[in-house]
Amino acid sequence: MHRFRSFRSVCVTAVVAVAACLGLAAPAQATGQTPGTYTNYGFPSGTSTLTEATWGTTVEADPGRGNVFWSHQFDFDNSVGGYIGQQRWRTGTGMFLFSLWGSTAAKAGSAGTYCQTFDESGTGYTCRYNQAFTAGHHYTYRVSPDTTAGWYKATISDVTAGTSFVLGSLQVGSGARISAGGMVDWVEYFDWNSNSATCEDEPYSRARFDLPKATTTAGSTVTGSVSSTSTSSTCTQYAKVTQVSGGSVHDDATGNSASGDITGIGGKCADITGGSSADGTPLELWTCTGGNNQNWVLSHDGTVRALYKCLTVTGSSVQLSTCNGSAAQQWQHSGSTLVNQGKCLDAEGGSSANGTKLIVYTCSGGANQRWTTPA
Repeated sequence: MHRFRSFRSVCVTAVVAVAACLGLAAPAQATGQTPGTYTNYGFPSGTSTLTEATWGTTVEADPGRGNVFWSHQFDFDNSVGGYIGQQRWRTGTGMFLFSLWGSTAAKAGSAGTYCQTFDESGTGYTCRYNQAFTAGHHYTYRVSPDTTAGWYKATISDVTAGTSFVLGSLQVGSGARISAGGMVDWVEYFDWNSNSATCEDEPYSRARFDLPKATTTAGSTVTGSVSSTSTSSTCTQYAKVTQVSGGSVHDDATGNSASGDITGIGGKCADITGGSSADGTPLELWTCTGGNNQNWVLSHDGTVRALYKCLTVTGSSVQLSTCNGSAAQQWQHSGSTLVNQGKCLDAEGGSSANGTKLIVYTCSGGANQRWTTPA
């Protein structure tokens, strides 16, 4: 689909980038099922190369604590190419990044930014800023010539807040210009690097991408137009791209909630004991930590999921188990309650103490049965 690198190659590099930031090792191969969406662009006839280009992104529905990448991919006319964009991570934080295969050097920009090499489906340099974006804010990404010949600089602006910063500059080669062909905006859920990931585990997101704007080498201003849209080969029924005035809107993991805490009495979180994903692991109430063992998605199929497993009723107990489609894993979110087969998720004994067992019990409307779930 992409002229410079296939989508899957781009995904691998994105996974490696995040893994490096988090100190994790990314699997070399994986087959997780996650959504993905794409908008391809063209420029007016006769436009071949550009001196600079600007893209825009607004994440209108935040996935919460999920691994999602909103990216603008492009090429130079000398086989250098890559992407610039923003990520959300399962930790709730995120990163801005500018990465080019074939770049030969890098220099950081504003305070807090840093650059390094990467080697995945091709070698190059990347500049990054470990900072979460603000949902609902409109961000623009401008790639333009640096003051040093053969270098291109990335400037990111939070238009909503009226702030901007230089992410860094990458060396692309003397005389190189941005190609008018091959531009793609895409959304990637990089949980695909886990073999356990399914469409039902991923949090919903919605993002608006602007039409790219650019300056030609002749000095004229041009605006791209949508040439085609598509979704990835997985989770196609839960993803779509809609063309709108001035760009396109990407909906991914449609029907699922965002991911995050399920909080109950005393402001405590529904917690998978010990952080274990083993079948039969019990649930308890615990101080909220932001950990993955407290990171839940309410899925379109009626399940409540974390760690790629389902919230399951066994007798009066509640535990984590492999998802199997049974009634014991079907939950109704009714007001502030979570109901399974007529009984409510309950903090046993009405206690808010850490370690309080989570059970199902006759619905009473008590504070120990009222829960706040991800949106």
